[in-house]
Order: sequence, then C-alpha cells, then structure tokens
Amino acid sequence: MLPDASKISILYVCPRAHETGHYSDRTRSEIESLLKAGVEVALLTFQGLRDGGLPPGVKQYTVIRADSWLASSIEALSALKVFYYARHLIYQIVCISYAIRIVKRHKYNFCYLLNGDPYMFLPFVFAAFMRNTCWILIMMTSFYALKGSFAHGYPRSMDVYRRCQNFGLWRPVYRLAMLRNRFIVVGHDELTVNAYNGFLRGVLKGHVYLIPWGYNLVEPEVSQSDARKALGLPAAQTILLLFGVVHQGRDPETVIEALVEMPDICVLQVGFVPPHRHERIVSLVKSLGVGIRYLIVNEWVSEEVKRLYFFAADAVILSYKEEFLEWPSVLWTACSLKRPLIANDRPSIKACVEKYAVGLVFKTSNPQSLRLSISQLIPMTRSEIQTLRQNCITLTQDTSSDHSAKILVGILQRREEERMGGFASPQTGSFVK
Repeated sequence: MLPDASKISILYVCPRAHETGHYSDRTRSEIESLLKAGVEVALLTFQGLRDGGLPPGVKQYTVIRADSWLASSIEALSALKVFYYARHLIYQIVCISYAIRIVKRHKYNFCYLLNGDPYMFLPFVFAAFMRNTCWILIMMTSFYALKGSFAHGYPRSMDVYRRCQNFGLWRPVYRLAMLRNRFIVVGHDELTVNAYNGFLRGVLKGHVYLIPWGYNLVEPEVSQSDARKALGLPAAQTILLLFGVVHQGRDPETVIEALVEMPDICVLQVGFVPPHRHERIVSLVKSLGVGIRYLIVNEWVSEEVKRLYFFAADAVILSYKEEFLEWPSVLWTACSLKRPLIANDRPSIKACVEKYAVGLVFKTSNPQSLRLSISQLIPMTRSEIQTLRQNCITLTQDTSSDHSAKILVGILQRREEERMGGFASPQTGSFVK
C-alpha cells in the first residue's frame, strides 16, 4: 500500500530564485502544484524569491537576506566577468550545505534541487559522506551529460567543463553516493533522459525518470485589444512575440532577417539581452532597415506584464540555434496563455508542436522558411486560430505543473514504500502519463 502523500515532505531548493528569468516563476508554480498534490513543501533559496508570491504557510529559508551587505557585495562583484559565473557555483554549494542541515534537523523526506545539472556532481560529492538522504535532481538540459565532440554554441570553457564532468574517475563517487542514499533524477524530454541514462557508462540508470513539465492554464484571459492598449501597441497590426533572455542558444537574428520582406509584420523582442549581443542585434536591425518593425524591450518584466505581452501577440516565435539542447519554457508559457506558435525544428520542440498541432514549424536559422510559416499563419480564419488555441489548452493540460507534480508524487510514494520494505520498480526513461 502506498504511503499517504500528506506524509511526504519536501525541501525545495532553488539557489537562483532571486534572479530574473524563469527560476522564480517555476518555483512558485511547482510549489503550488506540489501542495495541491498533497505533500508538505518548504523553500530554501540563496537570498529569497523574486517578487514573493508563495502560498501562505510555506516555510521559507534563506542563506542571506536580500537587503544585507553581503547581497550588495555580491551584486557589485558580479560586474566582474569571472565572478559573474563563479557566483552560481557559490550559490549551489552553499544552498546544498544549508539544505543538508535543514533536512536533517527538520526531518524532510526529500531534498529537491532545481537546475541540478550545471554542477551535478555536487549532490553526489556531499552524499558520498552521508547516509539515508533522499535527493530529487531536476536536469534542465542534456548538455552536461553528453560525451565526446558535437556541434554546440557554448563557450570553449564550458565544453572543457562538460568533459571534466564526464571523466570516468567520477564514477566511484556516484556509486558510493547512491549506495548510501537515494536519488531520483528527472528530465523533461527524451533527449535529456537518454543522456543521463548513459552518463558515466550508465551509473544513473534505474534512477532517471521522464516527467514532461509545463505551466498551468492561465485564467482569466486578457483580451488582445486591452493588452495592446495597456502596452501602447498598435491595435490592428500583426504582432509576433519573441520572449525571454537572449542567451547563446537563442536566434533572434533569423527573425530579424525574415522581417526584411514582410512590411506589415511587427516583432516584439522582450527580455534581457547581454550588452555585447544587444549591440550586434541593434546593428543588424539598423543595417536591414527594419527598426520600426522590430521593437526591443531589453529588460526583465514582471509576471503580470509578461502575460500582457503574450496576450497582445498574434503568435509567439520560438527561434533557437541548431545546437540548442534545452527544454524551452517559453513553449509552455505560450500554450498556457493559449498563444499559437511559430517554432523552429529542433527535435524536442518540433515533436511537441506537431504532436499537439499548436502552430507551424520552420527550418532552423532559415529566414525564408520562417517567412513562409508567418505567411501561412496570417491569413488563417478565426476558426482555425481558435483550433490552435484549443490545442494549446490540450498540451497545457497534458504537461501542466499540476499534472507533473502528481506524477512526481506517485514516484515519491513508490520510493517511500520501497524504503519501508515494499517493492517498487523505477519506470526508467518511460513517459509517465
């Protein structure tokens, strides 16, 4: 008999919850869903949760206060490029150290680490010196588990780092950690699950689960006209949205080039752009003469304003480079807000868009192909657009945060039963429905 979900407690650890980006949004959404699924949840962050907004009664732990002198010092040091990247490692080490103490003191059943992959060795190194701790590690990309050479857009230093994580010398550490403790490793697509199943000659095999993850359906909806009025956007023009931080895997350049021969289309690029990339994008926009129709909002926007941008758009463009390996949160954000997609044909993205028929697919880094997809979407009838939006609802329901939390809790119940002497077989790499 499976243990009652209400008897399961989780310490949810998100070291970067105070930063701009999707970490804080996901943390809020997933904690709400885990509570709905019946488990007890507490939150540990490095310096708080951006914008707050947690359900009442959720206990929060922080390593430092957001208004402390230490937080100010870290912010000042982040101007140095070396420290900018090193600080994330610091967040992870310190938060894991604090989490271990909290889990032992307050007897939480599971320690849940969001975005465990950049420094995936850390929980295993700590666990090699511990016993009877239960870890849930959420892997956001397959990149760090892949061995050998392959095309990618990451800096050379990250490639060297990836190869170091795949050294066979790590294998005994992982085996010892898993002998003394329990691990549940979660990937959101088959690419990520297969990569971690094969990591270090299969050292994690039997502990890796496929759990698709998305956002819950957003209600109530704001009308397109009201959203455009609130943002000061033209009421009648076709507006396409390109949303999110412009990291090395994103490809706004293809979108800019596609605009050249589409004078009636306006594109909104909303989200932080690193300075050097921003200069290149602005230069390209000017050289191609599409400045009036390619608008850049280079800043972090609140959850409320973010939703207005999605509601104001006719469709959302997903444009990533060939080497992009991550699971794009913008896809689920768009579908949770019932926005049709124009997405490039990266394997995981294409499979999802075509399976649920939530939009059109274009060839990666091909402006002409993107132009063709846009030309096919614009003349669609209201009925056809409504069908796309209904399909977005179906996708959201199948991969919602609530649905994913129920799947995870089912796995946790089986693992708890296993610990208490029952039998449970991990559904390794399976698509749990």
